[in-house]
Amino acid sequence: MGFDHNIIAIEAHGTTVFDLSKYGIDGCRPDLSLNGAKATWGQSDWDLYVADIDLSLSVPRVADIRGVVKCRKRYHVSHTDLSPDGRYIAFGYGPALNYSVGHKAQEWDICVSDLSGKWVKVTTDGKHNKEPDWVPARTLSQ
Repeated sequence: MGFDHNIIAIEAHGTTVFDLSKYGIDGCRPDLSLNGAKATWGQSDWDLYVADIDLSLSVPRVADIRGVVKCRKRYHVSHTDLSPDGRYIAFGYGPALNYSVGHKAQEWDICVSDLSGKWVKVTTDGKHNKEPDWVPARTLSQ
């Protein structure tokens, strides 16, 4: 028995619900940029995608859908998060055998990719690093 799932966007100050899977955003764990102009998601356990998106229209417009990160099938990528300026994607990366939803993920690290597909690990200790988030930059006076 299979399950259908959808990626939806819910209007913050209203009642509109957009089924983004109807417009080419199909997979899991999506993230919108702060200005709502880009979306990123896991197309599969091995591929991360990004697209331009416009939810201000009566029918959402999704354009320029493209793969940004692809890894070997014995590894997984997950939990995308767009940087505040929409220029980078942070994500978790680790061995498929050590990943279980809702549990610690041994040997997983956080990575960052530019939108050209180049990416680097920003943690390397493998200590269950799988769900990144961007925080505001601090000034030197703080």
